[in-house]
Amino acid sequence: MVDLNEQQFDTISELAKGYFNEGYNCSEAVFKAIAEVFKPEFQSQLPLLTALGGGVGGQGYCCGAITGAAVAAGIFFGRNEPAPEKKKQAYEKAAEILIFFKEKFGSVNCADLKPEDSKIRNHVCGDYVGYAARLTAEIINKERFCDD
Repeated sequence: MVDLNEQQFDTISELAKGYFNEGYNCSEAVFKAIAEVFKPEFQSQLPLLTALGGGVGGQGYCCGAITGAAVAAGIFFGRNEPAPEKKKQAYEKAAEILIFFKEKFGSVNCADLKPEDSKIRNHVCGDYVGYAARLTAEIINKERFCDD
């Protein structure tokens, strides 16, 4: 296990943006980039993210970049059995992602974030995707190498 550096975080961000620009939705792009770098065996789970794009089913609610990040974080902090401490940790990591995202962009709702102009939508949403992927990678990396 290798501690990631700034350049590698940038690469994860660009990887997620690239997937988004290829046609994956925001949720899929974030999850795919995180899984590819940290847990390639989870790539097969990508279809679970498809319905989360566009603010869950295209309805404009929670931004897909955040839902993709939360699901990706769940790979590391989630649980396979009803262990309360794992649930607490997963909730904390998802909340951390959501809070940082909201602080940076002012909202977590797709409808508030996504511009009406389709000419700039891909660029703006690509920035959300890149940020969410990088943030998630930083949180995962920090936890993996925490001295606590």
